[in-house]
Amino acid sequence: MKQQPPKAPGGAGHVTLLTGLAVAFAIVALVPPPTFRAARADAAPRDQPAPPPERFVPMPTGGVQAPVVHPADEAPVNPPIPDLSNACPAGWTDLGRFKLTAYVLAIESEFDPERSITNPCGLSGSYRTDFLFSTKANPGGVMMQGSGRTLDGRIVHYVERDGRHCFEELSCARTASQTCAEAGRTVAVDRRMIPLGADLLIEGVGARVAEDTGGRVSGRHIDVYRGDELTLAAAQLETRFGKRVCVRRP
Repeated sequence: MKQQPPKAPGGAGHVTLLTGLAVAFAIVALVPPPTFRAARADAAPRDQPAPPPERFVPMPTGGVQAPVVHPADEAPVNPPIPDLSNACPAGWTDLGRFKLTAYVLAIESEFDPERSITNPCGLSGSYRTDFLFSTKANPGGVMMQGSGRTLDGRIVHYVERDGRHCFEELSCARTASQTCAEAGRTVAVDRRMIPLGADLLIEGVGARVAEDTGGRVSGRHIDVYRGDELTLAAAQLETRFGKRVCVRRP
């Protein structure tokens, strides 16, 4: 019996598959490749939701942020001193030239601890004698300065009672006009020259108020209160002469 030659594997189905692949490749080859165009830098991507609004967060720079300054803090601590060398400003009366001195709180710790007095008129306890009574030696005591601060921080004030040298304890250094003396505001004057309460402009010193008097303040003499800004010894070096004084009466 004559044998038939063997058939190729796959037969007609295999030929059909190969033909389909050939046609597909031909179609792909005929389709032009896609073209791409660069988008503008500021264009938003298509088919994407719009980005949320940005929240500005300052980045640290390493510097120190400037503090917030209240308008009141911008005012100078010491207002400028007007130039009175030639004349007083408008609205002020020229009183002429005066001698200027300084007075301060008498500080008990600056006086000789070897001399003491117990229960002086108006006070109880022990105090350094010169602190209360010194009027000629340098430094002058409460009788000369008007007020002083004790070793324990109390304010004592000189007062004359029935011809006696007495003292009283107060909350502040009291003036002849019954105000609390304040450095940068208070001066002592001779009331025959300047009435208490008058506003003054003093050459080289600035604006002050006539609030106090003093046993040694007479005529063309103004005593400028310096509180505890100066020691008693330093206050003695503050004397100046021939300074113009302008007044604006209350």
